[in-house]
Amino acid sequence: GHGNDISLREDGGLADIAPTLLQILNLEQPAAMTGRSLIEPVSNVDPSPLSARLPLPV
Repeated sequence: GHGNDISLREDGGLADIAPTLLQILNLEQPAAMTGRSLIEPVSNVDPSPLSARLPLPV
C-alpha cells in the first residue's frame, strides 16, 4: 500500500479535506474548490493514484 509512501502537509485547513478525499478517490477537483490536497507527492514513489477501501454497510 501507499501508507508509508506519502507525506502530509502540516499547514492544511478545513477547506483542504474535500480536495484530499477527491485525490484519494482519483476524482477531479472542481475549479471552484479553493482548497488543496493535504497529500504531498514523494519523489521516490510510483505516481499511480492512491486507492481506498470503504466498509460496506451492514
